[in-house]
Amino acid sequence: MAISLISWNCHRYRAHLGDLKTLVNSVHPIFVGLQETMLSPLIQIKLKPYNIIQKDNIHDARPIGGVDLLYSQSFPSKIVPSNTSLQATAIQINIRTQFTLCSLYLPPKQIIRPSDLDDLVDQLPAPFIIFGDWNGHNALWGSTDTNSRGILIENFISNHNLCIFNDSRKTYFHQPSRTFQTLDLAICSPSLLPKWTFNVAEDLYNSDHFPIILTFNSNDITLPVRPSHSYIDHFIHYKRKEESKLLDFHFRNFNMYDIVFTFHGLQQALQKSHLTSPGPHEKLPPYVTGSLFVDDLQISSASVNMAFIERQLQKAVGAITKWADNNGFIFSTQKTLFVHFCKLRGLHPDPEILLYRQSIPVVPEQRFMNRPPLLTARDELKFMTWWFDALIQSGGNSKISWLVFLTNVMCHGFTATATIRGSSKISHSFCQTQKSSNC
Repeated sequence: MAISLISWNCHRYRAHLGDLKTLVNSVHPIFVGLQETMLSPLIQIKLKPYNIIQKDNIHDARPIGGVDLLYSQSFPSKIVPSNTSLQATAIQINIRTQFTLCSLYLPPKQIIRPSDLDDLVDQLPAPFIIFGDWNGHNALWGSTDTNSRGILIENFISNHNLCIFNDSRKTYFHQPSRTFQTLDLAICSPSLLPKWTFNVAEDLYNSDHFPIILTFNSNDITLPVRPSHSYIDHFIHYKRKEESKLLDFHFRNFNMYDIVFTFHGLQQALQKSHLTSPGPHEKLPPYVTGSLFVDDLQISSASVNMAFIERQLQKAVGAITKWADNNGFIFSTQKTLFVHFCKLRGLHPDPEILLYRQSIPVVPEQRFMNRPPLLTARDELKFMTWWFDALIQSGGNSKISWLVFLTNVMCHGFTATATIRGSSKISHSFCQTQKSSNC
């Protein structure tokens, strides 16, 4: 299969998605550069089997222009960061040798300075190919006239010793005048010119621009084919043999693992595995308590001494983050919250607890595990009765300052949405282990 690259001004991506799929299925390119996609950042596009780099352009709250890069996952590649005001994005791809591909769109009414193009080239690792809609007229690429944009592009090619793939074939159809022009260009470093063949598609694919296609001249490079399986033949043979056997569910012998599984058995199994799989809430200092529900973690500490609470919670955060580093987890600093419980507001300043060297924000209230935010007066009365009974039985101090710390666990790119409610009106099950008396 030939290695091909495509550049196309699709003139609205969403309106011509079906045409793009038809084009891709007919050419099978490893790279597609799109111009005038007219997408907003809220719209994330997908097209299998490509990775996509999307650079949108918003003007007066409306998407105008925009460029996208679709590149195959079959070849090694990496994104090339660029700091430019132009609508351009680029990647480096390795097809036996490494080179850079850049998709560019220059609107016809935008003022383009020579320095803008110079800055873009300085940021592209050589050798490179820049193709897209340049909106310039010049006899160098077969135009019947020459405008200021065309002169700018010609000087740009000359100053940087670049080459142009285009020949006399037209790439744009102007519908009002029913004429053909050349606005889409493919410009490259000199070393790449003999390695690629330039072509223009014969179909507009319902746009006003013809796709331009570059085909790699060497035929000894093929797309890597993923093996159907990664198992050895001996294992495949054994697997098929075992799968062909009929299962017999009538056992004559009785083993320990054949007994009926009960909840009590589950509890015993969990207790036995407790020491081998400790969670973050089991790494807390003696004066800090906590609980873990799926991937929502809360820890708390209570004392009449605010400095003591601050030290204990900071030690707990340090122990938890150390556990996370050793077990492949990370805590979300954006969703970690801190709640200070005290009946007398303003009596104690809010302590500062750091997570990954960032201060955890203090909030007056937050929901935990999507519990109901408010209770009825009857529920409040029942809870206060329970709390004072428990306080009397425990012989505790009635002057307790109470703090709650909550964090979200984020593992392998998936972030759970955890919430906590921290006020005098919170859910009953949460209050039973974490509620303070008057301070």
